[in-house]
Amino acid sequence: MKFLAALSLFSLASAIPLKQRQSDDAPFTLNLRWSNSPLSGPINANGSQFWHGKDTASFCPENIPGCKTVNTTSFVGRDGQLFLNTGVPGGQQVYVSPTGLLTYTVPHSANIPEGSLTDLEVFSTNNFINPFLTFHLCSVDQEDTQWHLVLEYTNATTGSIVNSGYTENNACTRVSLEAVPYEGDTAWEFS
Repeated sequence: MKFLAALSLFSLASAIPLKQRQSDDAPFTLNLRWSNSPLSGPINANGSQFWHGKDTASFCPENIPGCKTVNTTSFVGRDGQLFLNTGVPGGQQVYVSPTGLLTYTVPHSANIPEGSLTDLEVFSTNNFINPFLTFHLCSVDQEDTQWHLVLEYTNATTGSIVNSGYTENNACTRVSLEAVPYEGDTAWEFS
């Protein structure tokens, strides 16, 4: 069943080809747009997930000359795929897991679970991540101060809409992710 759901994710992401951003490798942040809530601002990488309400978690080893601590999560696009803007060998690719969670590879590993969606290009027509994907922020605490990013999709077997971030005890709000140019430092890696 997970395979069919992932197949549905892939079909949706590649259904309509649009023009990619003009300049691959130009760093940018991803900001929340078109939310039906007061939430706004950038999303942050922390613990292999993307969040609103949690700080960016980057790491800079002492043995790397010129390495700077970075408090902003930035990205680059390459050939229709999305990566964190890092210096670590092998990079860190962004993908949607088979459960719909927007996540990224751990440093020094290109391991992505089978059934994940990796086609997350940003389009030059509007500077948004694929507008045919339905992203939601879902709260994870009772005070609604921390929100993680998930993709809502249709299960290809049952036809039901799946949002793995929603429970009976939290709130979710639909968002779009807009690319905003970034001119700050590159992180060594995000943890």
